[in-house]
Amino acid sequence: MVRYAVGYWSRAIVTFGVVIAVRNYRQQLGAQSADTLQSIVGAVRQSLIGWAPEVDGGSPCMLQQGNLSDYDGATTLWTEVYQTQHFIGVDPS
Repeated sequence: MVRYAVGYWSRAIVTFGVVIAVRNYRQQLGAQSADTLQSIVGAVRQSLIGWAPEVDGGSPCMLQQGNLSDYDGATTLWTEVYQTQHFIGVDPS
C-alpha cells in the first residue's frame, strides 16, 4: 500500500477469462468450427486488447494467453485470459 498526500492506494491486478463456445452440427471434423471460432476470437480480441476500465489507475487490457479448452466433434471451447490493473484507495477527507 502506498500513502499519497490524499490517502492510501493499493494497486489491484485483475486477471479475467473469456470462454467462447462454438457449435457446428453440419460438419463434425472441426474445419467449419475453426473458421467460425477464428472470427469470434478476432472480434473479442479487437474489443478487449487495449481497452482500459474507467476506474482510478485503470490500464489497458493485455492478452495473457488463449488456448483450446475442449473439443468434442460438434462443440469447441476456447479460453482467453486477459489482465489489467486499477487502484483501490481510501481518501481520508
